[in-house]
Amino acid sequence: MAEVHLSQVLEIEKSSFPVPFSENLFQMELRLSVAHMYVGVGGERVVGYFDFWHIGPEIHLINIAVHPDCRHQGVGGQFIRFMIDYAKGHEVKEIYLDVRESNAVAIHLYERFGFKAVAVRDAYYEDNKENALVMELRL
Repeated sequence: MAEVHLSQVLEIEKSSFPVPFSENLFQMELRLSVAHMYVGVGGERVVGYFDFWHIGPEIHLINIAVHPDCRHQGVGGQFIRFMIDYAKGHEVKEIYLDVRESNAVAIHLYERFGFKAVAVRDAYYEDNKENALVMELRL
């Protein structure tokens, strides 16, 4: 991901999350050495993006979203597969992520790749105080 992608990334972000990340936050992420940010592109169009932090033997998936017109076409799965392959090539031992308890589609995607719920963060999401599941994949 580069700054040139931000306008399209922000559109996807706003259509995907009740409390979207701001442009400033994305710009800060682009400058973080631990952040690894990628976009999927079809032609000139960003079809999705993801952001993970690689710190020592762990990865934490920060954000992942697919354009509404491109969902259920395997894009999210390609992103997860890329992250897992990256992890295996960089001696990562665990990958973690947080997901809303109500996000059954995302939970199912993560479970397909072997992630398991290991904890609950009570009232984690500010907009509605929904719990987050902490999911982990041990490599």
